[in-house]
Amino acid sequence: SNSPPAIKFCADHNLKLTFTMIDPNNHSRPFEFCLQVNDTDNYVVKDVSPEIGNLETLVSNLNESYDFATFVKAMRRSFRDFVLQQDQHYLLDLRMPVYIIPCEQKVD
Repeated sequence: SNSPPAIKFCADHNLKLTFTMIDPNNHSRPFEFCLQVNDTDNYVVKDVSPEIGNLETLVSNLNESYDFATFVKAMRRSFRDFVLQQDQHYLLDLRMPVYIIPCEQKVD
């Protein structure tokens, strides 16, 4: 189930958002990032943990739309996708090679 992010103010007027309930193997594992508005009134995202690959696109969309709620949902989705990808790699690592050995046919 989705839980809302914990939001707190940090130094330098940063807003820190922390999600939990994303990793099915560890519900309390934190997924977080800091958000600040720079001198040109653009959002800047820092200290993303774990790092996600599409951050630049998400921040660019946020600065074009100023749709904060959509951005937060997209960040959560990206964190969830990160966990799913990790799980897939883990499963691939555990996959053992399978050898098919033909059985000898009995001839009466």
